Amino acid sequence: AAQTALEALLASKKLDDRFIAVIATADKLFASKDYDGAKNSYVEASGLKPNESYPKDKITEIDQILAGIAAAAEAKKQKELDDSFNALVEEGDVAVNSKDYEAGIEKYNQALKLKPEDSAVKDKIVDARAAMNALLAAKEIDDKYNAAIASADKYFSAKDYDNAKNSYNEASGLKPGEAYPKDKIAEINQILTDIIAA
Repeated sequence: AAQTALEALLASKKLDDRFIAVIATADKLFASKDYDGAKNSYVEASGLKPNESYPKDKITEIDQILAGIAAAAEAKKQKELDDSFNALVEEGDVAVNSKDYEAGIEKYNQALKLKPEDSAVKDKIVDARAAMNALLAAKEIDDKYNAAIASADKYFSAKDYDNAKNSYNEASGLKPGEAYPKDKIAEINQILTDIIAA
């Protein structure tokens, strides 16, 4: 019986020594911020002595630290995404404000790749496309107007008043607010009246 008691005492001391060594390793790893390594050692220590609260408390502390680190990393990642998104939207706004609609739409689309559900950027794309289409339509009218005026002026110089009048009427229909084609039509009408009177 004395032999068994001695063996139990030695086993208990061996367990205590192992527990102390594992805790020392865990504490050292914890101090060096090797949280994963420290946690593994605290888990081992807790397995050696399940009733000891210290390793369990340290595991809880490490879990909180790791959760904080993960949250900080996620917050940093979100801030970087927000900064990139905002920079692209700002570049898009600058391009659209300078009437470079295609470049602006491209920047907005790049921003949407970062935040696909952003309705404000979707609205900016719709507005930019509408402005671009309006600009293209206005340019098309300008081109047709200028072509009609050039043609009318050519006919007028050649004294082909009927064709000149038709071309000035076409120009006036494209841009009703312009005085030049109306003035030229009035001039042609006066010329034709003078010819008839003569």
